[in-house]
Amino acid sequence: MAHKEKTVHSSAYYNGQKESKKPCLQKLILEQRVANQKMTADALHLCPAVTTLTEEEEGGIFLIGLKENQKELLQDMKDHVACFTPTQQYRSVDKGHGRLEQRFYELYDVSGEYFEQRWNSTNFRSLIVVDRERINLKDNSLQVSRAYYISNGKVEKSNEYFEAIRNHWEVETNHHIRDVTLEEDSLRTKKNEVTRAFSGLQTLVIQILRLFYPKGIIAQIELFQDNLKELIRVLKMLNFL
Repeated sequence: MAHKEKTVHSSAYYNGQKESKKPCLQKLILEQRVANQKMTADALHLCPAVTTLTEEEEGGIFLIGLKENQKELLQDMKDHVACFTPTQQYRSVDKGHGRLEQRFYELYDVSGEYFEQRWNSTNFRSLIVVDRERINLKDNSLQVSRAYYISNGKVEKSNEYFEAIRNHWEVETNHHIRDVTLEEDSLRTKKNEVTRAFSGLQTLVIQILRLFYPKGIIAQIELFQDNLKELIRVLKMLNFL
């Protein structure tokens, strides 16, 4: 959400297992007392344990992705979209790196919806649907996707939601680089120290690439894969070699 950035740290460690991210976030919220802040999170964290922590603090707002890990809630929201009209709509267009990307945002008021008992302490108010269309300008191929986000924030804050989702998309891109390009999930080890060290090195690589190539990280990695001399040149420039 649109707010002053705050860096927080926790004594909990991600151990390489995807599910371990959930208690890490929950502990971080408690330790750093940031439950009264505005927060975006991946769909993995959409659970009462997180939403209740945020909702209990006055002013705390969450905006969390909604996917198949919450099948019944997702289906309920899809049904809502099919039956009701959005209260707000917005369209954005970006062109660059050989592609044209359009995003269509729709905001729905779900404050009057019925939710399962497990969500009783979660005050869902807003549902945001984002349709993305990406056209590759080289071959005119089209990619489309739809994403859902749910929040306890008021419907009137639509511009904040749209901006927050756009900013959070950068986090998703970062995850894609880690999971797909750098193949983080392919590491198999029972030693948590190795996992944390490997993860730390990946973070360092991404930050260095983002510093030098902020608009084309994936393309730059692919260039290094094809051109060893260019990789050596950059490593020397960074005094790594």
